[in-house]
Amino acid sequence: MKIEIANSFYMNGEFDKAIEYFNKIIEKDARNSEAYEGRGLCYYSLLKIEDALNDLNQAVELNPENH
Repeated sequence: MKIEIANSFYMNGEFDKAIEYFNKIIEKDARNSEAYEGRGLCYYSLLKIEDALNDLNQAVELNPENH
């Protein structure tokens, strides 16, 4: 699973597809902070604020220097 594919779905406004792809990435690597960040941004775009905050917080916890 490549993060670039999920990011391209996000950039094209295909948030649900991006979330599905980010979920697959997280299933394979639960410590992938970039996937949590991307999924959080998708949730934010869909106005799922609580889910967005949870994922963005997880991204920061996993990699505080990058987020």
